Amino acid sequence: SLTAALAFMGGEFSLSGIPRMHERPIGDLVDALRSAGADIRYLGNEGYPPLAIGQGALRAENCIRVKGNVSSQYLTALLMAAPLWTVHQQPLHIEVEGVLISQPYIAITLAMMQDFGVTVEHHDWQRFTVPAAAHYVSPGDFQVEGDASSASYFLALGAIGAGPLRIEGVGSASTQGDVDFAKVVQAMGAEVSFE
Repeated sequence: SLTAALAFMGGEFSLSGIPRMHERPIGDLVDALRSAGADIRYLGNEGYPPLAIGQGALRAENCIRVKGNVSSQYLTALLMAAPLWTVHQQPLHIEVEGVLISQPYIAITLAMMQDFGVTVEHHDWQRFTVPAAAHYVSPGDFQVEGDASSASYFLALGAIGAGPLRIEGVGSASTQGDVDFAKVVQAMGAEVSFE
């Protein structure tokens, strides 16, 4: 998300990190941002951080295309950073090329953006529109859910008889897809109560 945010802000930035970060591919996000006019250069291996981000500007059509079949994280990054672009009083359109994977994570992103005052329209999960002049407004207190994927290990531990245990921060109201793992261990015979 930081790559997209810095590209939208307009300035000169170097983005690096620990060596492990330099092994994480970022090429599809960079390609999407470059196609829209962002000035991003690789400082090491092509397709991986570290990056140099310059004074690029989005092109007039205000539309960014991103691949949907690689990682939902790139679309999430563009969506979360979009209000930094829309301060220019123009809507930003983001189009997904191909099939969007991990749709529930995009739903989480849109819900969180709504909580912070930005309503994003989507058309069949293939085209997203962030309205002109969108900007974030603090909702005051904001609780971040626990990670349902990580919680699944503990659910499995309880299912094999190491319980009882209580998992907090991921409940029945969660929009994370992996919260359904609780139903899997319940079907296996574990006693599970949802709160």
